[in-house]
Amino acid sequence: MAAHRDSVAQRPLLRQHVYDRLLEKLIDGTLAPGMRLRDDELAGMMSVSRTPVREAIAQLSAAGLVETAPNRYTRVTELFSPELPTILDTFEALCALAIANAAPALRSVRGIDAEVMLFRIERELTENPFEAMIMIGRFCGRYVTSPTLVQLIEVAQPRLLRIAAQRPEVLRAREVLSAAERALEALRRCDPVTLGDEFSKGFAAIREGIIGLAEGAWLNAQSSI
Repeated sequence: MAAHRDSVAQRPLLRQHVYDRLLEKLIDGTLAPGMRLRDDELAGMMSVSRTPVREAIAQLSAAGLVETAPNRYTRVTELFSPELPTILDTFEALCALAIANAAPALRSVRGIDAEVMLFRIERELTENPFEAMIMIGRFCGRYVTSPTLVQLIEVAQPRLLRIAAQRPEVLRAREVLSAAERALEALRRCDPVTLGDEFSKGFAAIREGIIGLAEGAWLNAQSSI
Protein backbone atom coordinates (compact mmCIF):
# COMPACT_ATOMS: atom_id res chain seq x y z
CA MET A 1 0.00 0.00 0.00
CA ALA A 2 2.77 2.42 0.91
CA ALA A 3 4.53 1.79 -2.39
CA HIS A 4 1.26 2.42 -4.26
CA ARG A 5 0.73 5.71 -2.42
CA ASP A 6 4.29 6.79 -3.21
CA SER A 7 3.72 5.99 -6.90
CA VAL A 8 0.50 8.03 -6.99
CA ALA A 9 2.19 10.94 -5.21
CA GLN A 10 5.03 10.95 -7.74
CA ARG A 11 2.77 11.22 -10.80
CA PRO A 12 2.26 15.00 -10.65
CA LEU A 13 6.02 15.46 -10.20
CA LEU A 14 6.76 13.25 -13.20
CA ARG A 15 4.13 15.00 -15.32
CA GLN A 16 5.62 18.39 -14.41
CA HIS A 17 9.13 17.14 -15.18
CA VAL A 18 8.05 15.93 -18.62
CA TYR A 19 6.18 19.18 -19.27
CA ASP A 20 9.21 21.27 -18.28
CA ARG A 21 11.53 19.28 -20.54
CA LEU A 22 9.21 19.50 -23.53
CA LEU A 23 8.62 23.20 -22.90
CA GLU A 24 12.36 23.85 -22.85
CA LYS A 25 12.79 22.06 -26.19
CA LEU A 26 9.85 23.94 -27.71
CA ILE A 27 11.20 27.30 -26.58
CA ASP A 28 14.76 26.75 -27.80
CA GLY A 29 13.58 25.29 -31.13
CA THR A 30 14.82 21.73 -30.66
CA LEU A 31 11.19 20.83 -31.27
CA ALA A 32 10.79 23.16 -34.24
CA PRO A 33 7.61 24.78 -35.57
CA GLY A 34 5.71 22.33 -37.78
CA MET A 35 7.47 19.26 -36.39
CA ARG A 36 5.30 16.19 -35.85
CA LEU A 37 5.37 14.82 -32.30
CA ARG A 38 4.86 11.16 -31.47
CA ASP A 39 4.20 10.37 -27.85
CA ASP A 40 5.92 6.97 -28.02
CA GLU A 41 9.12 8.57 -29.34
CA LEU A 42 9.02 11.32 -26.73
CA ALA A 43 8.37 8.77 -24.00
CA GLY A 44 11.36 6.72 -25.14
CA MET A 45 13.58 9.80 -25.30
CA MET A 46 12.72 10.68 -21.68
CA SER A 47 12.52 7.11 -20.38
CA VAL A 48 8.95 7.49 -19.14
CA SER A 49 5.60 5.94 -20.01
CA ARG A 50 3.32 7.59 -22.56
CA THR A 51 0.85 8.74 -19.90
CA PRO A 52 2.86 11.73 -18.54
CA VAL A 53 3.84 12.63 -22.11
CA ARG A 54 0.20 12.77 -23.18
CA GLU A 55 -0.68 14.82 -20.10
CA ALA A 56 2.16 17.25 -20.82
CA ILE A 57 1.11 17.55 -24.46
CA ALA A 58 -2.42 18.41 -23.33
CA GLN A 59 -0.97 21.25 -21.22
CA LEU A 60 1.19 22.45 -24.10
CA SER A 61 -1.82 22.38 -26.39
CA ALA A 62 -3.72 24.59 -23.94
CA ALA A 63 -0.77 27.00 -24.05
CA GLY A 64 -0.90 27.08 -27.86
CA LEU A 65 2.52 25.51 -28.38
CA VAL A 66 1.28 22.31 -30.00
CA GLU A 67 -1.83 21.43 -31.95
CA THR A 68 -3.51 18.06 -32.13
CA ALA A 69 -5.96 16.36 -34.46
CA PRO A 70 -7.22 13.17 -32.75
CA ASN A 71 -5.99 10.01 -34.46
CA ARG A 72 -4.18 12.11 -37.07
CA TYR A 73 -1.27 14.14 -35.73
CA THR A 74 0.28 16.22 -32.99
CA ARG A 75 2.63 18.93 -34.17
CA VAL A 76 4.40 22.06 -32.98
CA THR A 77 2.54 25.26 -33.81
CA GLU A 78 4.05 27.97 -35.99
CA LEU A 79 5.75 30.91 -34.29
CA PHE A 80 3.43 33.48 -35.80
CA SER A 81 -0.19 32.36 -35.63
CA PRO A 82 -3.01 34.69 -36.81
CA GLU A 83 -4.13 35.11 -33.19
CA LEU A 84 -0.72 36.45 -32.14
CA PRO A 85 -1.81 40.12 -31.80
CA THR A 86 -4.61 39.09 -29.45
CA ILE A 87 -2.22 36.92 -27.43
CA LEU A 88 0.24 39.80 -27.04
CA ASP A 89 -2.51 42.22 -26.02
CA THR A 90 -3.82 39.70 -23.49
CA PHE A 91 -0.37 39.09 -22.03
CA GLU A 92 0.26 42.82 -21.67
CA ALA A 93 -3.09 43.29 -19.92
CA LEU A 94 -2.37 40.38 -17.56
CA CYS A 95 1.03 41.83 -16.66
CA ALA A 96 -0.53 45.23 -15.93
CA LEU A 97 -3.10 43.55 -13.67
CA ALA A 98 -0.35 41.60 -11.91
CA ILE A 99 1.71 44.72 -11.17
CA ALA A 100 -1.40 46.52 -9.91
CA ASN A 101 -2.26 43.52 -7.72
CA ALA A 102 1.26 43.40 -6.29
CA ALA A 103 1.50 47.19 -5.83
CA PRO A 104 0.78 47.28 -2.06
CA ALA A 105 3.62 44.83 -1.38
CA LEU A 106 5.98 46.42 -3.93
CA ARG A 107 5.75 49.75 -2.09
CA SER A 108 7.61 48.25 0.86
CA VAL A 109 9.88 45.59 -0.63
CA ARG A 110 13.11 45.37 1.33
CA GLY A 111 15.58 42.74 2.47
CA ILE A 112 18.54 40.77 1.23
CA ASP A 113 16.49 38.54 -1.10
CA ALA A 114 15.13 41.60 -2.89
CA GLU A 115 18.59 43.14 -3.18
CA VAL A 116 20.04 39.94 -4.63
CA MET A 117 17.27 39.75 -7.24
CA LEU A 118 17.64 43.42 -8.16
CA PHE A 119 21.40 42.91 -8.56
CA ARG A 120 20.78 39.96 -10.90
CA ILE A 121 18.34 42.00 -12.96
CA GLU A 122 20.83 44.86 -13.25
CA ARG A 123 23.57 42.46 -14.36
CA GLU A 124 21.29 41.08 -17.09
CA LEU A 125 20.23 44.48 -18.43
CA THR A 126 22.86 45.29 -21.02
CA GLU A 127 23.29 41.71 -22.28
CA ASN A 128 19.62 40.81 -22.53
CA PRO A 129 17.11 43.56 -21.70
CA PHE A 130 14.21 41.25 -22.56
CA GLU A 131 15.35 38.70 -19.98
CA ALA A 132 15.68 41.58 -17.50
CA MET A 133 12.05 42.49 -18.19
CA ILE A 134 11.02 38.86 -17.63
CA MET A 135 12.99 38.80 -14.36
CA ILE A 136 11.25 41.99 -13.24
CA GLY A 137 7.94 40.32 -14.03
CA ARG A 138 8.90 37.24 -12.01
CA PHE A 139 10.00 39.43 -9.12
CA CYS A 140 6.62 41.17 -9.12
CA GLY A 141 4.95 37.79 -9.43
CA ARG A 142 6.19 36.87 -5.96
CA TYR A 143 3.80 39.44 -4.52
CA VAL A 144 0.72 38.76 -6.66
CA THR A 145 -2.08 37.57 -4.38
CA SER A 146 -4.30 36.09 -7.11
CA PRO A 147 -3.39 32.48 -8.01
CA THR A 148 -5.71 32.67 -11.01
CA LEU A 149 -3.85 35.68 -12.40
CA VAL A 150 -0.51 33.93 -11.95
CA GLN A 151 -1.83 30.83 -13.70
CA LEU A 152 -3.13 32.83 -16.67
CA ILE A 153 0.25 34.51 -17.12
CA GLU A 154 2.03 31.15 -16.93
CA VAL A 155 -0.21 29.85 -19.73
CA ALA A 156 0.28 32.90 -21.96
CA GLN A 157 4.00 33.53 -21.40
CA PRO A 158 5.63 30.50 -23.12
CA ARG A 159 4.57 31.61 -26.60
CA LEU A 160 6.32 34.93 -26.09
CA LEU A 161 9.40 33.20 -24.66
CA ARG A 162 9.56 30.92 -27.71
CA ILE A 163 9.55 33.85 -30.13
CA ALA A 164 12.16 35.64 -28.02
CA ALA A 165 14.46 32.60 -28.02
CA GLN A 166 14.15 31.83 -31.73
CA ARG A 167 13.96 35.38 -33.11
CA PRO A 168 16.03 37.43 -30.64
CA GLU A 169 16.42 40.34 -33.06
CA VAL A 170 12.98 41.62 -32.00
CA LEU A 171 14.29 42.25 -28.48
CA ARG A 172 17.24 44.50 -29.19
CA ALA A 173 15.33 47.73 -29.62
CA ARG A 174 16.82 50.61 -27.70
CA GLU A 175 13.38 51.29 -26.24
CA VAL A 176 13.38 47.88 -24.53
CA LEU A 177 16.68 48.59 -22.77
CA SER A 178 15.62 52.10 -21.73
CA ALA A 179 12.29 50.87 -20.37
CA ALA A 180 13.97 47.99 -18.50
CA GLU A 181 16.46 50.39 -16.91
CA ARG A 182 13.69 52.73 -15.76
CA ALA A 183 11.55 49.82 -14.55
CA LEU A 184 14.44 48.54 -12.45
CA GLU A 185 14.98 52.00 -10.98
CA ALA A 186 11.26 52.17 -10.14
CA LEU A 187 11.57 48.83 -8.35
CA ARG A 188 14.46 50.16 -6.30
CA ARG A 189 12.37 53.21 -5.35
CA CYS A 190 9.40 50.97 -4.48
CA ASP A 191 7.33 52.88 -7.06
CA PRO A 192 4.86 50.42 -8.64
CA VAL A 193 3.05 53.10 -10.67
CA THR A 194 6.17 54.09 -12.61
CA LEU A 195 7.15 50.43 -12.80
CA GLY A 196 3.86 49.60 -14.51
CA ASP A 197 4.25 52.49 -16.96
CA GLU A 198 7.79 51.52 -17.93
CA PHE A 199 6.93 47.84 -18.20
CA SER A 200 4.16 48.77 -20.64
CA LYS A 201 6.56 50.91 -22.71
CA GLY A 202 9.08 48.09 -22.91
CA PHE A 203 6.45 45.57 -23.89
CA ALA A 204 5.07 47.93 -26.54
CA ALA A 205 8.51 47.99 -28.19
CA ILE A 206 8.72 44.19 -28.02
CA ARG A 207 5.21 43.86 -29.44
CA GLU A 208 6.05 46.15 -32.36
CA GLY A 209 9.07 44.04 -33.25
CA ILE A 210 7.18 40.76 -33.00
CA ILE A 211 4.25 41.97 -35.09
CA GLY A 212 6.68 43.30 -37.72
CA LEU A 213 8.25 39.85 -38.03
CA ALA A 214 4.85 38.16 -38.02
CA GLU A 215 3.53 40.34 -40.83
CA GLY A 216 6.57 39.45 -42.92
CA ALA A 217 6.01 35.75 -42.24
CA TRP A 218 2.33 36.03 -43.16
CA LEU A 219 3.15 37.80 -46.44
CA ASN A 220 5.71 35.14 -47.34
CA ALA A 221 3.19 32.40 -46.59
CA GLN A 222 0.57 34.03 -48.82
CA SER A 223 3.00 34.56 -51.69
CA SER A 224 4.01 30.88 -51.63
CA ILE A 225 0.42 29.66 -52.01
